[in-house]
Amino acid sequence: MRLLLAAASLVLLSAASALGWTDFSGNWVLDRHASSSSDPMLKRLGVSWIERKLADAIELESTYTQTPSLLTIHTRGPAFGRTEVIRIDGQPETKEEKLTGPYTIRTEWIDRETKLVSTISFYTKDGRDAELSVVRELADGGKTLLLTQTLKVSGESEPWITRRVWRKP
Repeated sequence: MRLLLAAASLVLLSAASALGWTDFSGNWVLDRHASSSSDPMLKRLGVSWIERKLADAIELESTYTQTPSLLTIHTRGPAFGRTEVIRIDGQPETKEEKLTGPYTIRTEWIDRETKLVSTISFYTKDGRDAELSVVRELADGGKTLLLTQTLKVSGESEPWITRRVWRKP
């Protein structure tokens, strides 16, 4: 039975490689100079001035661990740590976050499994429907992780966009 399970796991991993799924696994360091400021988006979300300034100033590192069905992201910095576990099967999942309260997230592959898109639906502090789209993709032969966040708020004409550039150390 164990041999059968091991063989099945190997087939699944081989299929993932054959399909060309992008693998984000590894250690990443935020390149603050190449990244855009998150201040405008965080301000719209009601984050305090000091928290916004810290968000753009602290050195962050992330470790990504990916399987065919899960992406786990451990992000850390001075006096900061956060772990996200994201299902990548396209099914909606309800979670809760300090900043937004309850939200629904759905993550799926697009562009022939080269981009991983998380769509997060929630209510802003002023009660408006909001949707945050997070697109992850690799560049520079896998040495750079581009993370583009687009926030759309009901009743507002322009989206809020932040681009974060992460590099392999």
